[in-house]
Order: sequence, then structure tokens, then C-alpha cells
Amino acid sequence: MSPTERPSDRHDAVLAHALDSAASAADGGLDAVVAAGQAAVVGEPHVELVRLTTVDGDTGGPLDSGHSGSVRVTIAATVDGVEGSASRTFYVA
Repeated sequence: MSPTERPSDRHDAVLAHALDSAASAADGGLDAVVAAGQAAVVGEPHVELVRLTTVDGDTGGPLDSGHSGSVRVTIAATVDGVEGSASRTFYVA
């Protein structure tokens, strides 16, 4: 990867903000987590959401829509033309 292809500080900030938003919605359940993570990047200039995935934070397995417990959220986005991703595990009510 060349220096121009490395994620920027802005890239890190966008992903951190999206994960913070997702985690802050955890009391509202899994659907709220997904909606908050997506909403945090929609409308940001030069940012495109590539994917947002959720898996069981303990097993890495798939989740049911009503899942409560440990969840690992991964958000991938293209920021200023460079794709990157970040993950965080937290408890969802």
C-alpha cells in the first residue's frame, strides 16, 4: 500500500464516530445499533458506506434479529477514495 492509499486521520475519525454512534444505541437493541452506525456515515462528504456487519461477540456466529448480549460490529467505508474498516464489541440490550 502506498502512502497515498493509507487510511487518513479523517478515515479513522469517521469509523470511530460510526462505532461510537452504534454503541450509544445499544440499549435500543440490534436494529437501533445498525441504524445508528449507518446514519453516522450517511451524508458525510466523500464517504461511502461499504458494509456494516454484526456477529455474536463471543462466537463470531450469526445473530437473530432480537439478539441481546455481546455483539461485534464491523463498519467498512470508503473515505476520500480509500477503503478501510474498524470493529468494536459491546453489549446490546
